[in-house]
Parts: sequence; structure tokens; C-alpha cells
Amino acid sequence: PIVDALSGRLHAVEALVRWRRADGSMVPPDVFIPIAEQRHLIVQIGRWVVQQACADLAALHRAGLPGLKVHVNMAASEFASDTLPQELLACTAAAGLAPAHVALELTEGMLMQHPEQVIPVMGRLRGQGFDISLDDFGMGHSSLALLKTLPISSIKIDRAFVRDLSQQGQDRAVLQTIVELGRHMRLEVV
Repeated sequence: PIVDALSGRLHAVEALVRWRRADGSMVPPDVFIPIAEQRHLIVQIGRWVVQQACADLAALHRAGLPGLKVHVNMAASEFASDTLPQELLACTAAAGLAPAHVALELTEGMLMQHPEQVIPVMGRLRGQGFDISLDDFGMGHSSLALLKTLPISSIKIDRAFVRDLSQQGQDRAVLQTIVELGRHMRLEVV
């Protein structure tokens, strides 16, 4: 769940893909995602996750949560595809959702792998109404000069800054700075 800190209301949910072994134990994402990327399966997995997330969100809307959004993690290779905007529009339309109900998350590190391919696709997606969130923000992979030109709607602060928030004064200072930066840039901050 993603909860609005001011109102306490449920704002969105994040779709997370997990791999459960036959014995019930979990394969961590940091293990299976790189394997999927190496085997060139990440785009197929990503499309399945988006379709499932849209179907699940449509069911949540019908169950009485009509304003709810879903955040979906995407791989840089997905954003490098010129067909992504049309595919995502088809997916949201099939589920009966507006693109504004879907936030696509991309990490700073992934963005910086192929910015010349990824940023134009991001711009087209934003133009179609999709939200785009810069995930793991603050881990130092992008510059502030680039940040001001990105077609994003939100930044998602890396958990390293939030995990020990009550004990680390430096983390509080960084977190407060990122929140203020987001506010001044009119970005949602997660």
C-alpha cells in the first residue's frame, strides 16, 4: 500500500512480482530479476505483471476503491521499446482503466543506462496520461540537472534513507531535503 501521509487514505498499491519455489520458499527479486534480464525474459515478465496489475486494479475499483492507482516496476529495456506506449494503452483499455491510474516506476540506475532511448518513451507515456515515478531516488545515479528535465510525476525515496530514520540524523536531513525538492518541483514524493 501507498498511503497519503496527510490524509491517511490509501492512495495506491504497488504491484510486486514474487517467485515462490515448489517448497513454498521465496526466491528474492534481486536474484531472479537479473536472471530474467540475462535470459531476455524481463520484457515478457513485465508485460504479464502490467496486465495482471491492471486486471487486479480494475477489480479493486469495482469493489469500491475507484480512485486507487497501481505502481508497477519496469525494466529499462521495457522503456527502450517504441511500442511500449501503445501496448500499455491497450492494456489499460482492456481493463477499463484510465492511464492516470497506472504509475510506471523506473530506477535512476536503469534510466541512466540508456537515457537517449528511455527519456523519449517516458515523454510519450506522460503525454498519454501515465504517471512515471523515479524509483530508488537518492542513490546517486542521476544528476539534478537531468532531474529537472525528466518527464516524471513522482520520486520514490530509496528505503536506505527511511529504514533507520529515527536513529540517523543525517538520513532525516537528506529525507527532508528530498521531500522539499519534490514539493518545489511539483512532484509527488513516495
